[in-house]
Amino acid sequence: NDEGLRFESARKLGFKELINASKVDVVQEILKMTNQSGADIVIECSGAASAINTSIDILRKHGRMCVIGIPGDELIKFKWKKAVFKAINVIFHFSSSSTSWSKVLDLIDSKSLDVKSLITCIADMDEWEDIFTKVGEGKVLKAVLRP
Repeated sequence: NDEGLRFESARKLGFKELINASKVDVVQEILKMTNQSGADIVIECSGAASAINTSIDILRKHGRMCVIGIPGDELIKFKWKKAVFKAINVIFHFSSSSTSWSKVLDLIDSKSLDVKSLITCIADMDEWEDIFTKVGEGKVLKAVLRP
């Protein structure tokens, strides 16, 4: 099942509408859900060229795209003309500062950020190779490795 743990975890976190891009046309589904206007905001977390360009397709005019994903390639083919005509706002975000980590740890500590529901495996450090394989196969969503 392509949906597996990711969809199950998303439902537990309260997401109501989930789209499996390997089964349906994402653009058509989003347009149908938004009465043909498109999404207000897309948060692009993969860095994959196909996902980046699908983000352009599903955004409404003056929509916003927040970019978190880091691509593997230096150059990516980008639907520039479509982005211009939609006048989208692209926001790039990359943070690895200690203040960002402190904020996230504070959110976790205060129970404002639910990370436990994302952890589907806890294992000893010496099992890392098997766990990484399971993550790649979609059998584990997020793992915690104990030193």
